[in-house]
Amino acid sequence: MNFSIIKNAATARIERVELFLLNVETARHFSHGVWRNRQHAVLQLGGAAQSGWGECVAATNRPELDLAQWGAVLGELKGRTPDEAWEILRLARDVWPNKTLEMAEMALLDWCARLAGTPLLELLDLPLREPVAGLFCVLESQPEKAAERARFALEKNLKTHIKLKIFGDLALDCALIRAVRAAMGPRAFVVADANGAYTARGENLVAQLKKLRESGLDALEDPAKLEIGEWVELQNAVGDLALVPDEPLRPAWRAQAQIAAGMGRIYNIHPGTSGSLLEAIALARQIQNFGAQVMIGDDSLVGPACSAWQQLAIGLGASWCEALEKPDESSAFSSCIRAQNTRKDAEGRVELGELKPGFGLEVDAEKLRKNLVFA
Repeated sequence: MNFSIIKNAATARIERVELFLLNVETARHFSHGVWRNRQHAVLQLGGAAQSGWGECVAATNRPELDLAQWGAVLGELKGRTPDEAWEILRLARDVWPNKTLEMAEMALLDWCARLAGTPLLELLDLPLREPVAGLFCVLESQPEKAAERARFALEKNLKTHIKLKIFGDLALDCALIRAVRAAMGPRAFVVADANGAYTARGENLVAQLKKLRESGLDALEDPAKLEIGEWVELQNAVGDLALVPDEPLRPAWRAQAQIAAGMGRIYNIHPGTSGSLLEAIALARQIQNFGAQVMIGDDSLVGPACSAWQQLAIGLGASWCEALEKPDESSAFSSCIRAQNTRKDAEGRVELGELKPGFGLEVDAEKLRKNLVFA
């Protein structure tokens, strides 16, 4: 992947590598377990009077996390030019965690584009500008609570798309889908994410997925642990239920050599697991060349990564974007934002406002230092 925008900032050096800790106490329920709390790293990287921002979930269920120790590898970027920093990140693939790589690249791209005085969508040659549907994610294991969260989404004008986590228990999953469908109404597009929880194969798996479809489901993400050929066979067998591959797309640079056409109708470009925004863009274009759709997922983000991924969703023409701000879970970072490139319209879609350089976040740094723990 060519990191060509470094030419606009070739002589600058990274003078600041600053990490902030953002704690979120909201529980999130998955088939693989429960996040009782999570610890977000917010990165400010910069020099020459400009800064770039990044974010990732550093840990879950670890309120004692030592952020300085967790992020010590990022110290390698200090004093580097953009091309030197990019080479460090490229060589760190499969060495650093994908989340750390992705956060650092996000901040580096943002900083370089700000030095160039140009919005990143322009530098990355992402020409599309139409609003993209915002999608609310329900993480509840009880149908009545799932319906309550769906109604919360409607209150926030997120009316067209919704996702719920399911658990590999067919009776429970059908009940959850029916509850969310009843709350959202017949026109909403309902997606479920099984995180690979279904263990049946062949006709038994097809029969189970058709039951989910009959309960009101439109699309299903990662139904089971499948090989590439199994994905293609399953999509052919389940009729109009759209499969959404996610795990096979991790990380983005490896997925480009592995995925195939026909694995699903919509492919999930997933924040926090792609490992690189530039490689995620290349992967998305590969998928679109298959004739399939792409969506932008979420990693329970609550900080600067939300607007960054929303802009990529718009620039790529994604079917929907899950990476939405979550003020009901945390407003510690969002309350420090003075201006940004993205906003929600009356239909719950993410749209662009006036595009400012980089990803366009203007942050009240003094307030941020009061709100977040600085490492």
